Amino acid sequence: MKRLFMLSLWSGFLVFFFLLTFIGCAPRKGTLSQTDFERERREMRAAWWPTVWRNDYKEKSAVQLKQLFVQRIDRLHQIGINTVVFQVRSEADAFYASKYEPWSRFLTGVQGVSPEGVFDPLPFIIEECHKRGMELHAWINPFRASVNVTNPTSPEHVSRRYPKWIVEYNGQSYLDPGLPEVRSYVCRVVQDIVLRYDVDALHIDDYFYPYPVAGIPFNDNQSFEKHGAPKGFSWTKKGDWRRDNINRFIVQLRETLQTTKPWVALGISPFGIYRNSKSWAGGSKTSGLEGYESLYADVVLWAKEGWIDYLTPQIYWNYGHPSADYQVLLDWWGAQKLGKTMLYVGQDIRRSMDSQQLPSKITHQRRVARGDFFWPADDLWANYGGIVPQLSKIYAGRRVATPIRQEFRKTTSKKVTDLRYALGGGSSPFLEWKDTYQEGDPLSPRFYLVYALPNGKKSDFPHKAQLLSISSQPFYQIPYQPIYKGFAVTALNHFGVESKPSFLF
Repeated sequence: MKRLFMLSLWSGFLVFFFLLTFIGCAPRKGTLSQTDFERERREMRAAWWPTVWRNDYKEKSAVQLKQLFVQRIDRLHQIGINTVVFQVRSEADAFYASKYEPWSRFLTGVQGVSPEGVFDPLPFIIEECHKRGMELHAWINPFRASVNVTNPTSPEHVSRRYPKWIVEYNGQSYLDPGLPEVRSYVCRVVQDIVLRYDVDALHIDDYFYPYPVAGIPFNDNQSFEKHGAPKGFSWTKKGDWRRDNINRFIVQLRETLQTTKPWVALGISPFGIYRNSKSWAGGSKTSGLEGYESLYADVVLWAKEGWIDYLTPQIYWNYGHPSADYQVLLDWWGAQKLGKTMLYVGQDIRRSMDSQQLPSKITHQRRVARGDFFWPADDLWANYGGIVPQLSKIYAGRRVATPIRQEFRKTTSKKVTDLRYALGGGSSPFLEWKDTYQEGDPLSPRFYLVYALPNGKKSDFPHKAQLLSISSQPFYQIPYQPIYKGFAVTALNHFGVESKPSFLF
Protein backbone atom coordinates (compact mmCIF):
# COMPACT_ATOMS: atom_id res chain seq x y z
CA MET A 1 0.00 0.00 0.00
CA LYS A 2 1.65 3.16 -1.18
CA ARG A 3 1.33 6.25 0.97
CA LEU A 4 2.92 9.35 -0.51
CA PHE A 5 1.74 12.82 0.46
CA MET A 6 1.38 15.31 -2.40
CA LEU A 7 0.44 18.98 -2.23
CA SER A 8 -2.53 19.31 0.12
CA LEU A 9 -5.68 21.11 -0.94
CA TRP A 10 -6.12 24.63 0.39
CA SER A 11 -9.17 23.49 2.29
CA GLY A 12 -6.98 21.05 4.17
CA PHE A 13 -4.53 23.83 4.92
CA LEU A 14 -7.31 25.93 6.42
CA VAL A 15 -8.44 23.08 8.64
CA PHE A 16 -4.99 22.57 10.05
CA PHE A 17 -4.23 26.25 10.40
CA PHE A 18 -7.23 26.17 12.71
CA LEU A 19 -5.80 23.13 14.50
CA LEU A 20 -2.42 24.82 14.71
CA THR A 21 -3.87 28.00 16.12
CA PHE A 22 -5.78 26.33 18.94
CA ILE A 23 -3.46 23.42 19.67
CA GLY A 24 -0.07 23.58 17.99
CA CYS A 25 0.76 27.17 18.95
CA ALA A 26 -0.29 26.94 22.57
CA PRO A 27 2.39 28.14 24.99
CA ARG A 28 4.82 25.35 25.86
CA LYS A 29 5.20 25.65 29.59
CA GLY A 30 6.14 22.90 31.96
CA THR A 31 6.61 19.23 31.22
CA LEU A 32 3.78 16.72 31.03
CA SER A 33 4.23 13.85 33.45
CA GLN A 34 4.88 10.41 31.93
CA THR A 35 3.85 7.18 33.59
CA ASP A 36 6.16 4.22 33.78
CA PHE A 37 3.63 2.30 31.71
CA GLU A 38 3.76 4.78 28.86
CA ARG A 39 7.54 4.78 29.00
CA GLU A 40 7.53 1.03 28.53
CA ARG A 41 5.19 1.29 25.53
CA ARG A 42 6.75 4.35 23.90
CA GLU A 43 10.46 4.81 23.29
CA MET A 44 12.54 6.30 20.50
CA ARG A 45 14.88 3.71 19.02
CA ALA A 46 16.45 5.49 16.09
CA ALA A 47 19.44 4.92 13.84
CA TRP A 48 21.32 7.48 11.78
CA TRP A 49 21.69 6.21 8.21
CA PRO A 50 24.47 8.34 6.66
CA THR A 51 25.04 8.59 2.92
CA VAL A 52 27.98 11.04 2.88
CA TRP A 53 31.35 9.39 2.21
CA ARG A 54 29.59 6.06 1.49
CA ASN A 55 30.55 4.25 -1.69
CA ASP A 56 28.19 1.27 -1.65
CA TYR A 57 25.43 2.78 -3.80
CA LYS A 58 27.00 4.32 -6.89
CA GLU A 59 27.69 1.17 -8.92
CA LYS A 60 24.32 -0.47 -8.35
CA SER A 61 21.30 -0.69 -10.60
CA ALA A 62 17.85 0.39 -9.43
CA VAL A 63 16.98 -3.24 -8.71
CA GLN A 64 20.16 -3.74 -6.71
CA LEU A 65 19.58 -0.52 -4.77
CA LYS A 66 16.07 -1.62 -3.83
CA GLN A 67 17.40 -4.97 -2.66
CA LEU A 68 20.08 -3.28 -0.56
CA PHE A 69 17.62 -0.82 0.97
CA VAL A 70 15.16 -3.58 1.88
CA GLN A 71 17.94 -5.70 3.37
CA ARG A 72 19.11 -2.83 5.54
CA ILE A 73 15.65 -1.74 6.62
CA ASP A 74 14.78 -5.33 7.50
CA ARG A 75 17.94 -5.60 9.57
CA LEU A 76 17.13 -2.46 11.54
CA HIS A 77 13.54 -3.61 12.03
CA GLN A 78 14.66 -6.99 13.34
CA ILE A 79 16.95 -5.28 15.86
CA GLY A 80 14.02 -3.24 17.19
CA ILE A 81 14.77 0.14 15.59
CA ASN A 82 11.55 2.10 15.08
CA THR A 83 12.94 5.22 13.38
CA VAL A 84 15.28 5.59 10.42
CA VAL A 85 17.09 8.93 10.17
CA PHE A 86 18.09 8.94 6.51
CA GLN A 87 20.59 11.49 5.19
CA VAL A 88 18.96 12.98 2.11
CA ARG A 89 21.13 16.12 1.73
CA SER A 90 24.79 16.07 2.78
CA GLU A 91 26.47 18.70 0.58
CA ALA A 92 23.68 20.75 -1.04
CA ASP A 93 22.86 17.68 -3.12
CA ALA A 94 20.03 15.15 -3.05
CA PHE A 95 19.39 11.46 -2.45
CA TYR A 96 15.96 12.15 -3.94
CA ALA A 97 14.51 13.83 -7.03
CA SER A 98 15.04 17.43 -5.93
CA LYS A 99 13.52 20.42 -7.66
CA TYR A 100 16.44 22.58 -6.57
CA GLU A 101 19.61 20.52 -6.21
CA PRO A 102 21.60 17.91 -8.14
CA TRP A 103 21.67 14.17 -7.49
CA SER A 104 24.32 13.20 -4.94
CA ARG A 105 27.61 11.82 -6.19
CA PHE A 106 27.42 9.35 -3.32
CA LEU A 107 24.37 7.84 -5.02
CA THR A 108 25.48 7.78 -8.65
CA GLY A 109 29.24 8.46 -8.61
CA VAL A 110 28.92 11.83 -10.39
CA GLN A 111 27.08 14.78 -8.93
CA GLY A 112 24.05 15.67 -11.03
CA VAL A 113 23.82 12.34 -12.80
CA SER A 114 20.49 10.61 -12.12
CA PRO A 115 20.19 6.97 -11.05
CA GLU A 116 19.25 4.28 -13.53
CA GLY A 117 15.72 4.87 -14.75
CA VAL A 118 15.67 8.06 -12.64
CA PHE A 119 14.92 5.83 -9.65
CA ASP A 120 14.05 7.96 -6.62
CA PRO A 121 15.26 6.19 -3.43
CA LEU A 122 13.39 8.36 -0.94
CA PRO A 123 9.73 7.34 -1.57
CA PHE A 124 10.85 3.71 -1.81
CA ILE A 125 12.63 3.87 1.56
CA ILE A 126 9.72 5.74 3.15
CA GLU A 127 7.21 3.14 2.00
CA GLU A 128 9.38 0.23 3.13
CA CYS A 129 9.85 1.82 6.55
CA HIS A 130 6.16 2.57 6.99
CA LYS A 131 5.14 -0.96 6.02
CA ARG A 132 7.22 -2.11 8.99
CA GLY A 133 5.84 0.53 11.35
CA MET A 134 9.06 2.57 11.29
CA GLU A 135 9.21 6.34 11.02
CA LEU A 136 11.40 8.05 8.43
CA HIS A 137 13.14 11.28 9.43
CA ALA A 138 14.71 13.19 6.53
CA TRP A 139 18.18 14.28 7.66
CA ILE A 140 19.74 17.34 6.02
CA ASN A 141 22.93 19.31 6.49
CA PRO A 142 21.60 22.82 5.94
CA PHE A 143 24.74 24.86 5.22
CA ARG A 144 27.48 22.48 4.10
CA ALA A 145 27.96 22.83 0.34
CA SER A 146 30.89 20.47 -0.25
CA VAL A 147 32.97 18.12 1.89
CA ASN A 148 35.94 18.79 -0.41
CA VAL A 149 36.31 21.89 -2.58
CA THR A 150 38.44 19.96 -5.11
CA ASN A 151 35.52 17.67 -6.02
CA PRO A 152 33.79 18.61 -9.29
CA THR A 153 30.32 20.05 -8.91
CA SER A 154 27.29 19.96 -11.16
CA PRO A 155 26.23 23.13 -13.04
CA GLU A 156 23.00 22.89 -10.99
CA HIS A 157 24.90 22.99 -7.69
CA VAL A 158 24.29 26.01 -5.50
CA SER A 159 28.01 26.92 -5.52
CA ARG A 160 27.83 27.32 -9.30
CA ARG A 161 24.48 29.09 -9.35
CA TYR A 162 25.10 31.44 -6.42
CA PRO A 163 28.88 31.65 -5.87
CA LYS A 164 28.54 34.74 -3.67
CA TRP A 165 26.69 32.64 -1.10
CA ILE A 166 29.70 30.37 -0.58
CA VAL A 167 32.48 30.57 2.01
CA GLU A 168 35.40 28.14 1.71
CA TYR A 169 36.75 26.90 5.00
CA ASN A 170 39.44 24.31 5.76
CA GLY A 171 39.06 22.55 2.43
CA GLN A 172 35.26 22.49 2.51
CA SER A 173 32.64 24.96 1.35
CA TYR A 174 29.62 26.32 3.20
CA LEU A 175 26.56 28.38 2.51
CA ASP A 176 26.86 31.56 4.56
CA PRO A 177 24.14 31.49 7.29
CA GLY A 178 24.49 35.26 7.64
CA LEU A 179 22.71 35.83 4.33
CA PRO A 180 18.90 35.94 4.60
CA GLU A 181 18.63 34.64 1.03
CA VAL A 182 20.63 31.55 2.03
CA ARG A 183 18.33 30.78 4.94
CA SER A 184 15.29 31.22 2.70
CA TYR A 185 16.83 28.97 0.06
CA VAL A 186 17.38 26.14 2.55
CA CYS A 187 13.79 26.51 3.74
CA ARG A 188 12.56 26.21 0.15
CA VAL A 189 14.55 23.00 -0.21
CA VAL A 190 12.97 21.69 3.00
CA GLN A 191 9.48 22.68 1.90
CA ASP A 192 9.99 20.79 -1.35
CA ILE A 193 10.99 17.65 0.58
CA VAL A 194 8.07 17.90 2.98
CA LEU A 195 5.46 18.66 0.32
CA ARG A 196 6.40 15.83 -2.02
CA TYR A 197 7.44 13.09 0.41
CA ASP A 198 5.66 11.43 3.32
CA VAL A 199 8.42 12.06 5.86
CA ASP A 200 7.64 11.98 9.57
CA ALA A 201 10.23 14.54 10.63
CA LEU A 202 12.92 16.90 9.37
CA HIS A 203 16.23 16.26 11.15
CA ILE A 204 19.34 18.45 11.43
CA ASP A 205 22.56 17.38 13.13
CA ASP A 206 25.37 19.48 14.63
CA TYR A 207 26.64 21.28 11.50
CA PHE A 208 25.52 24.90 11.53
CA TYR A 209 28.63 27.04 11.34
CA PRO A 210 31.65 24.78 10.68
CA TYR A 211 33.70 23.26 13.47
CA PRO A 212 36.49 25.78 14.14
CA VAL A 213 40.10 25.10 13.21
CA ALA A 214 42.77 27.03 15.11
CA GLY A 215 44.19 29.89 13.09
CA ILE A 216 41.59 29.69 10.30
CA PRO A 217 38.80 32.29 10.52
CA PHE A 218 35.43 31.77 8.86
CA ASN A 219 35.34 34.68 6.44
CA ASP A 220 31.82 36.05 6.65
CA ASN A 221 32.94 39.66 6.97
CA GLN A 222 30.97 40.86 3.96
CA SER A 223 27.70 39.43 5.20
CA PHE A 224 28.41 40.83 8.66
CA GLU A 225 29.00 44.32 7.26
CA LYS A 226 25.80 44.11 5.24
CA HIS A 227 23.49 42.41 7.74
CA GLY A 228 25.15 42.42 11.17
CA ALA A 229 26.58 45.89 11.73
CA PRO A 230 23.38 47.69 10.62
CA LYS A 231 21.50 45.76 13.33
CA GLY A 232 23.83 47.09 16.02
CA PHE A 233 26.22 44.13 16.35
CA SER A 234 29.84 45.19 16.91
CA TRP A 235 32.82 43.22 15.62
CA THR A 236 33.48 42.03 19.16
CA LYS A 237 29.92 40.64 19.25
CA LYS A 238 30.14 38.79 15.96
CA GLY A 239 29.43 35.52 17.78
CA ASP A 240 26.09 36.90 19.00
CA TRP A 241 25.24 37.86 15.44
CA ARG A 242 26.04 34.35 14.21
CA ARG A 243 23.82 32.84 16.90
CA ASP A 244 21.09 35.26 15.89
CA ASN A 245 21.41 34.05 12.29
CA ILE A 246 20.92 30.43 13.33
CA ASN A 247 18.06 31.38 15.66
CA ARG A 248 16.35 33.14 12.75
CA PHE A 249 16.91 30.11 10.55
CA ILE A 250 15.34 27.72 13.08
CA VAL A 251 12.32 30.01 13.49
CA GLN A 252 11.93 30.28 9.71
CA LEU A 253 12.31 26.52 9.34
CA ARG A 254 9.67 25.94 12.00
CA GLU A 255 7.29 28.30 10.23
CA THR A 256 7.98 26.52 6.93
CA LEU A 257 6.95 23.19 8.42
CA GLN A 258 3.91 24.58 10.20
CA THR A 259 2.55 26.26 7.07
CA THR A 260 3.26 23.19 4.95
CA LYS A 261 2.59 20.10 7.06
CA PRO A 262 2.39 20.90 10.79
CA TRP A 263 2.45 17.21 11.64
CA VAL A 264 6.06 16.88 10.38
CA ALA A 265 8.28 17.17 13.45
CA LEU A 266 11.49 19.19 13.64
CA GLY A 267 14.39 17.50 15.40
CA ILE A 268 17.89 18.75 16.19
CA SER A 269 20.92 16.67 17.14
CA PRO A 270 23.51 19.11 18.51
CA PHE A 271 27.04 18.63 19.72
CA GLY A 272 26.93 16.98 23.14
CA ILE A 273 28.30 19.92 25.13
CA TYR A 274 26.10 23.01 25.15
CA ARG A 275 28.30 25.19 27.41
CA ASN A 276 30.95 24.46 30.03
CA SER A 277 30.46 25.69 33.58
CA LYS A 278 33.78 27.55 33.38
CA SER A 279 32.37 29.86 30.71
CA TRP A 280 28.77 29.98 31.95
CA ALA A 281 27.56 29.24 35.46
CA GLY A 282 24.67 27.15 34.20
CA GLY A 283 26.81 24.95 31.99
CA SER A 284 27.91 21.35 32.48
CA LYS A 285 31.05 20.42 34.42
CA THR A 286 32.94 19.62 31.26
CA SER A 287 35.85 21.17 29.41
CA GLY A 288 35.34 20.43 25.72
CA LEU A 289 34.24 22.37 22.67
CA GLU A 290 30.93 24.17 23.20
CA GLY A 291 28.14 24.05 20.66
CA TYR A 292 26.89 27.44 21.83
CA GLU A 293 30.23 29.24 21.42
CA SER A 294 31.82 27.34 18.52
CA LEU A 295 28.92 26.26 16.31
CA TYR A 296 26.60 29.13 17.35
CA ALA A 297 23.71 26.80 18.09
CA ASP A 298 21.59 27.92 21.06
CA VAL A 299 19.65 24.67 21.17
CA VAL A 300 18.38 25.09 24.73
CA LEU A 301 16.70 28.34 23.70
CA TRP A 302 15.07 26.60 20.72
CA ALA A 303 13.66 23.92 22.99
CA LYS A 304 12.38 26.34 25.61
CA GLU A 305 10.73 28.52 22.97
CA GLY A 306 9.01 25.52 21.39
CA TRP A 307 10.73 25.95 18.05
CA ILE A 308 11.75 22.28 17.86
CA ASP A 309 9.98 19.03 18.70
CA TYR A 310 12.88 16.92 19.84
CA LEU A 311 16.48 17.37 20.91
CA THR A 312 19.11 14.64 20.61
CA PRO A 313 22.49 15.76 22.00
CA GLN A 314 25.35 13.63 20.73
CA ILE A 315 26.69 12.34 24.03
CA TYR A 316 29.30 10.17 22.37
CA TRP A 317 31.75 10.00 25.27
CA ASN A 318 32.02 7.24 27.85
CA TYR A 319 31.65 7.13 31.61
CA GLY A 320 34.84 8.45 33.15
CA HIS A 321 35.93 10.64 30.25
CA PRO A 322 38.12 13.40 31.78
CA SER A 323 36.65 16.26 29.72
CA ALA A 324 33.14 15.09 28.92
CA ASP A 325 31.84 12.35 31.19
CA TYR A 326 28.71 10.62 29.88
CA GLN A 327 26.94 10.71 33.25
CA VAL A 328 27.74 14.38 33.82
CA LEU A 329 26.41 15.36 30.40
CA LEU A 330 23.32 13.17 30.44
CA ASP A 331 22.31 14.40 33.89
CA TRP A 332 22.92 17.99 32.81
CA TRP A 333 20.70 17.65 29.74
CA GLY A 334 18.05 15.85 31.77
CA ALA A 335 17.97 18.72 34.28
CA GLN A 336 17.23 21.36 31.64
CA LYS A 337 13.72 22.72 31.42
CA LEU A 338 12.99 21.98 27.77
CA GLY A 339 9.24 22.59 27.79
CA LYS A 340 7.45 20.08 25.58
CA THR A 341 10.54 19.37 23.50
CA MET A 342 11.33 15.66 23.77
CA LEU A 343 14.82 14.68 24.92
CA TYR A 344 16.63 11.75 23.31
CA VAL A 345 20.29 10.71 23.51
CA GLY A 346 22.76 10.24 20.68
CA GLN A 347 24.84 7.09 21.36
CA ASP A 348 28.15 6.26 19.68
CA ILE A 349 28.15 2.52 18.98
CA ARG A 350 31.88 1.90 18.71
CA ARG A 351 32.91 3.79 21.82
CA SER A 352 30.08 2.24 23.82
CA MET A 353 30.74 -1.31 22.67
CA ASP A 354 34.52 -1.07 22.96
CA SER A 355 34.13 0.03 26.59
CA GLN A 356 31.23 -2.39 27.26
CA GLN A 357 29.12 0.50 28.54
CA LEU A 358 26.08 0.39 26.27
CA PRO A 359 23.65 -1.37 28.68
CA SER A 360 24.53 1.05 31.48
CA LYS A 361 24.14 4.03 29.17
CA ILE A 362 20.69 2.97 28.02
CA THR A 363 19.59 2.24 31.59
CA HIS A 364 20.78 5.70 32.61
CA GLN A 365 19.15 7.32 29.58
CA ARG A 366 15.79 5.80 30.47
CA ARG A 367 15.78 7.66 33.78
CA VAL A 368 16.06 11.11 32.19
CA ALA A 369 15.16 10.89 28.47
CA ARG A 370 12.80 9.03 26.13
CA GLY A 371 15.06 7.05 23.84
CA ASP A 372 18.25 6.71 21.82
CA PHE A 373 19.67 7.55 18.42
CA PHE A 374 22.45 5.15 17.42
CA TRP A 375 25.43 6.33 15.38
CA PRO A 376 25.91 5.00 12.76
CA ALA A 377 23.50 2.47 11.23
CA ASP A 378 26.50 0.91 9.46
CA ASP A 379 27.62 -0.55 12.80
CA LEU A 380 24.19 -2.01 13.42
CA TRP A 381 24.19 -3.75 10.04
CA ALA A 382 27.70 -5.06 10.77
CA ASN A 383 26.81 -6.10 14.36
CA TYR A 384 29.83 -4.20 15.64
CA GLY A 385 31.08 -5.63 18.92
CA GLY A 386 28.02 -7.87 19.18
CA ILE A 387 25.61 -4.95 19.57
CA VAL A 388 22.68 -6.76 17.93
CA PRO A 389 22.27 -9.52 20.54
CA GLN A 390 22.95 -6.94 23.25
CA LEU A 391 20.14 -4.68 22.03
CA SER A 392 17.88 -7.71 21.61
CA LYS A 393 18.43 -8.48 25.28
CA ILE A 394 17.87 -4.87 26.34
CA TYR A 395 14.69 -4.55 24.27
CA ALA A 396 13.54 -8.03 25.34
CA GLY A 397 12.02 -8.62 21.92
CA ARG A 398 9.32 -6.01 22.58
CA ARG A 399 8.43 -3.68 19.74
CA VAL A 400 7.35 -0.18 20.75
CA ALA A 401 5.99 2.94 19.10
CA THR A 402 7.73 6.29 19.27
CA PRO A 403 6.71 8.85 21.93
CA ILE A 404 3.71 11.12 21.44
CA ARG A 405 4.24 14.64 20.11
CA GLN A 406 3.61 16.49 23.35
CA GLU A 407 1.70 19.51 22.04
CA PHE A 408 -0.77 17.27 20.24
CA ARG A 409 -1.56 14.81 23.04
CA LYS A 410 -5.20 15.90 23.10
CA THR A 411 -5.85 15.24 19.42
CA THR A 412 -7.88 12.18 18.48
CA SER A 413 -7.07 9.23 16.27
CA LYS A 414 -9.79 7.57 14.23
CA LYS A 415 -10.81 4.17 15.60
CA VAL A 416 -10.31 1.04 13.52
CA THR A 417 -13.54 -0.25 11.94
CA ASP A 418 -14.67 -3.49 10.29
CA LEU A 419 -12.16 -5.66 12.17
CA ARG A 420 -12.62 -9.27 11.08
CA TYR A 421 -10.94 -12.63 10.48
CA ALA A 422 -10.01 -13.64 6.93
CA LEU A 423 -8.11 -16.41 5.18
CA GLY A 424 -5.07 -15.70 3.05
CA GLY A 425 -3.23 -17.84 0.56
CA GLY A 426 -2.63 -21.35 1.86
CA SER A 427 -5.41 -20.87 4.41
CA SER A 428 -3.21 -18.62 6.55
CA PRO A 429 -5.41 -16.78 9.05
CA PHE A 430 -5.43 -12.99 8.89
CA LEU A 431 -6.87 -10.05 10.73
CA GLU A 432 -8.25 -7.41 8.39
CA TRP A 433 -9.88 -4.01 8.90
CA LYS A 434 -10.90 -0.96 6.93
CA ASP A 435 -8.03 1.36 6.09
CA THR A 436 -9.22 4.83 7.18
CA TYR A 437 -6.03 6.60 6.19
CA GLN A 438 -6.75 9.78 4.24
CA GLU A 439 -4.08 11.70 2.38
CA GLY A 440 -3.40 15.06 3.98
CA ASP A 441 -5.28 14.24 7.19
CA PRO A 442 -2.85 13.93 10.12
CA LEU A 443 -5.60 12.63 12.39
CA SER A 444 -6.09 9.58 10.20
CA PRO A 445 -3.93 6.51 10.89
CA ARG A 446 -0.22 6.69 10.31
CA PHE A 447 0.23 3.17 11.73
CA TYR A 448 -1.93 0.34 13.01
CA LEU A 449 -1.01 -1.53 16.20
CA VAL A 450 -2.09 -5.14 16.68
CA TYR A 451 -2.24 -6.57 20.20
CA ALA A 452 -2.84 -10.09 21.48
CA LEU A 453 -5.15 -10.45 24.48
CA PRO A 454 -3.89 -13.47 26.43
CA ASN A 455 -7.12 -14.05 28.36
CA GLY A 456 -9.48 -12.99 25.61
CA LYS A 457 -10.93 -10.15 27.66
CA LYS A 458 -11.31 -6.45 26.95
CA SER A 459 -9.90 -5.82 30.41
CA ASP A 460 -6.57 -7.24 29.18
CA PHE A 461 -6.07 -4.02 27.26
CA PRO A 462 -3.74 -2.25 27.58
CA HIS A 463 -1.76 -3.47 30.59
CA LYS A 464 -1.86 -7.18 29.83
CA ALA A 465 -1.92 -6.87 26.05
CA GLN A 466 1.04 -8.04 23.98
CA LEU A 467 2.00 -5.80 21.04
CA LEU A 468 2.46 -8.03 18.00
CA SER A 469 2.83 -5.59 15.11
CA ILE A 470 3.14 -1.96 14.05
CA SER A 471 2.51 -1.32 10.37
CA SER A 472 0.82 0.94 7.84
CA GLN A 473 -0.88 -2.12 6.33
CA PRO A 474 -4.58 -2.79 7.23
CA PHE A 475 -4.03 -6.49 7.90
CA TYR A 476 -1.99 -8.84 10.06
CA GLN A 477 -1.11 -12.49 9.50
CA ILE A 478 -1.85 -14.44 12.66
CA PRO A 479 0.89 -16.87 13.73
CA TYR A 480 -0.31 -20.43 14.31
CA GLN A 481 1.56 -20.59 17.61
CA PRO A 482 0.94 -19.44 20.19
CA ILE A 483 -2.87 -19.52 20.03
CA TYR A 484 -4.30 -16.18 21.11
CA LYS A 485 -7.76 -15.85 22.63
CA GLY A 486 -8.42 -12.37 21.32
CA PHE A 487 -7.01 -9.33 19.58
CA ALA A 488 -7.16 -5.56 19.80
CA VAL A 489 -6.24 -3.18 16.99
CA THR A 490 -5.61 0.54 17.41
CA ALA A 491 -4.55 3.36 15.11
CA LEU A 492 -1.79 5.92 15.63
CA ASN A 493 -2.32 9.33 14.08
CA HIS A 494 0.57 11.38 12.69
CA PHE A 495 1.24 12.94 16.09
CA GLY A 496 1.60 9.54 17.75
CA VAL A 497 -1.76 9.62 19.55
CA GLU A 498 -3.36 6.16 19.80
CA SER A 499 -7.05 5.53 19.16
CA LYS A 500 -9.39 3.53 21.32
CA PRO A 501 -9.10 -0.19 20.62
CA SER A 502 -11.30 -2.35 18.43
CA PHE A 503 -11.63 -5.90 19.72
CA LEU A 504 -12.04 -9.29 18.07
CA PHE A 505 -12.51 -12.56 19.97
